[in-house]
Amino acid sequence: MHKEICPKKLGKHRNGIIVGRFQPFHLEHLRFVAAAAKKVDHLWIGITRPFGNHIPEIGGARATDDANPLPYWLRFKCVESTLMHDAKIPRETFSILPAPLVPGIIEQLVPKGTIFLTTFVEEWSLFKEKLFINAGFKVIKLDLGNKKISGTMIRERIRKKDENWKDFIPSSIREQYATLIAAYVRRSKIDLF
Repeated sequence: MHKEICPKKLGKHRNGIIVGRFQPFHLEHLRFVAAAAKKVDHLWIGITRPFGNHIPEIGGARATDDANPLPYWLRFKCVESTLMHDAKIPRETFSILPAPLVPGIIEQLVPKGTIFLTTFVEEWSLFKEKLFINAGFKVIKLDLGNKKISGTMIRERIRKKDENWKDFIPSSIREQYATLIAAYVRRSKIDLF
């Protein structure tokens, strides 16, 4: 089935996967996804911690509720909107899926032969890399330079009501989801309708 959807092109891998919490999805994430998308015909974007604390995952401080205020559905919509509208990546060339970082689960998420794309950015990348290597994935590291933006920094700015946090997220998220993101981070009452 995936062969028909993702035919092999010269010099590219058929399928690749990246993973992240995207709490929230920001400009560094966009840079990473855009670089990864150029390496594969079809990019799988795995959203980690999709079920909160209901499925224990690796992560240490990244596993706390304060570090994960945004629900899966909102992160899905932010990633999808950004890739389609800001990055202009055709929708048929990427898939978004829940991706708990749990041995025994990750290898069932994507087709065999999918490569895992990661960065040199931080020590956390090494933990994810090891998990994917142990699950049988080939790893490709992308050198994107030093990390200048973090979800932690953005969430701190949101909690302090510093509106400049919006400067660090893609325009489609700023336009469509910034109010919701801020409400979830501040744990405000959220009225969706």
